[in-house]
Formats: sequence, C-alpha cells, structure tokens
Amino acid sequence: MDKVPAVARSGGTDDFWARWRRKMHRVRIGVRKSGVDYFRGDGS
Repeated sequence: MDKVPAVARSGGTDDFWARWRRKMHRVRIGVRKSGVDYFRGDGS
C-alpha cells in the first residue's frame, strides 16, 4: 500500500474503479432488462 505512488492511488485507481463500476452497473441493468437489449446497445 505504501509503495503505491500517491498519484496512482488517488488518480489512476479511482478512475479505474469508477469506470469499472459504471461498466458493471450497465451490465446489471442490461441483464435485468432483456439480455438482447443489452448486447445490442453495447455495440461500441
């Protein structure tokens, strides 16, 4: 933990987890709706 640079800890990881959480949120919503709808809308 101490060896991780402050910049990487505050900026990089936060950004990574924010993106990851948003991705999982989209997955969960897509699954809750119709799976086909999710896969069709996630083309990009």
